[in-house]
Amino acid sequence: MRYVHDAITGKRTELPDLPPVERAPAEVQAEYIAKLDEHIDSAARARGYDNRVTCAMRAGYAGPYQAECLAFAQWMDDCYQRGTKALAAVLAGKRQMPTPEAFFAELPEMVWPEAVQ
Repeated sequence: MRYVHDAITGKRTELPDLPPVERAPAEVQAEYIAKLDEHIDSAARARGYDNRVTCAMRAGYAGPYQAECLAFAQWMDDCYQRGTKALAAVLAGKRQMPTPEAFFAELPEMVWPEAVQ
């Protein structure tokens, strides 16, 4: 049981325990993918790119940034593959939703190749 204390009257009111709210699978999926997107965007920004799209797009163009962007794009795909597999397990009830920190610890680390700066 939970209680609320009224600071003015000094009365304590008992509140019933509420059952946990079930979340729709689409809501869980949207939240999970948004966190994964932000994790990947952070890696791109740490290297000086606007976001994951800008960095991955450059992998397709010959130039001084192609090698590092290709490595990034491959890492990004690996993260999404692992993320969608983990999400499927969560939605199927085979796994608890990990905290963002626990999930990110499961992902591979982005290793940037030497590039012309």
